[in-house]
Amino acid sequence: MTSYWKLRREQDYFHKLESFTLFVEGDDQIVGWTGYCIIEPDASSQILYIDSTGVVPRHQSGGVMKRIAADQWLPRAEEACERFSEVYLTARTESPVFYRLLRRLVGPEKIYPAAHDRLPANVLRCAEQLATWLGQRHLLQKESLLLRNAYAVVDALYGKLPSTGEVQLDRLFREVLGPLDAYLLIAQVGSAP
Repeated sequence: MTSYWKLRREQDYFHKLESFTLFVEGDDQIVGWTGYCIIEPDASSQILYIDSTGVVPRHQSGGVMKRIAADQWLPRAEEACERFSEVYLTARTESPVFYRLLRRLVGPEKIYPAAHDRLPANVLRCAEQLATWLGQRHLLQKESLLLRNAYAVVDALYGKLPSTGEVQLDRLFREVLGPLDAYLLIAQVGSAP
């Protein structure tokens, strides 16, 4: 990950962050991290973008990300609902495990992409704003929230691709995404009526 973090530092990653959390074992060994940025594209909406999250394999499925999501991300987004009519938790990922985490956090009717739904106009607008902020609007396939070659500047992120065991959800990721592709995940926390 050294070359990855060097690139992130060159991209001014740490300056853009609202929050950065390291997960540390009792012997002060770093076993994971997560960070998020706050994007306010206009006066009525806020996007909480969950960026660069990782946990070493032996600590995965231990509930640490679920706790971070419930203790940090969701409260921060819900707090923003007091000031903004549209609030979103978002991420760029190729992991169905991360999708499932956000789906559990906000509910299946509030997360996109969804295999059975067309994108509401506000979700599409959020995706376009986020893709623009990421410098990847030209990669966005609007109807699917897919970013082709989203990770072209780094090697493939996973040796073995993550799986949830949910056939339909895993298929949404495995049959569509190539090794450098990602989805923009858009989870509505608060939305204008």
